[in-house]
Amino acid sequence: MRSLPQAIARLLEEAINRYIDLDPIAREHFSGLQEKVLGVELSDLQLRYYILPEAGRLRVQGDYDGDCDAVIVGSSLALLRMGLSDDASESLFSGEVEIRGDTELGQQLRRALDAIDID
Repeated sequence: MRSLPQAIARLLEEAINRYIDLDPIAREHFSGLQEKVLGVELSDLQLRYYILPEAGRLRVQGDYDGDCDAVIVGSSLALLRMGLSDDASESLFSGEVEIRGDTELGQQLRRALDAIDID
């Protein structure tokens, strides 16, 4: 598994945080996720990156030396479908996406992102 290049990680981080900034109270949704590490593996691209929630923002890194609390594994298309779906459990139960480790962490992040209300 290769690491996501840092330049792309920075772009992804910027895009995610701009999305979060569209909702004035969105930062509150991420408060319980601080000091957690979520790994994301894009199986079709053989890429891995890490999401580290901190102070109402999400930091994205191509490399991380510690252990992940949870890892989400799936193809790019399966993860995209799960992200756009109203029912993420469909992707999980179909086997297209797998969460290893603290499954609640992956679900908490999903709920936090879903709770963002763009006016």
